[in-house]
Amino acid sequence: MGKYQEVRTDDGSFAVYVAMPAKTPIKRAMAENGNATVHSYPGCNHAFARHTGHHYDSAAAELANLRTYELFRRALQD
Repeated sequence: MGKYQEVRTDDGSFAVYVAMPAKTPIKRAMAENGNATVHSYPGCNHAFARHTGHHYDSAAAELANLRTYELFRRALQD
């Protein structure tokens, strides 16, 4: 299996996801980079933070947005 896989979504279109076997080395590589952080949202589907989407998860979206705002705050403070 390659690094990516195509999956049919609820609306019949296709989305590209990072294949499971590729996630571990990606996370490992990012952990070694002091400028990168990888967050996973177990149980969430693709586009979970899109408030008009079929897979919207308000709690996970709020957490992801807070993490993004914090990243911007830190980056723009310097």
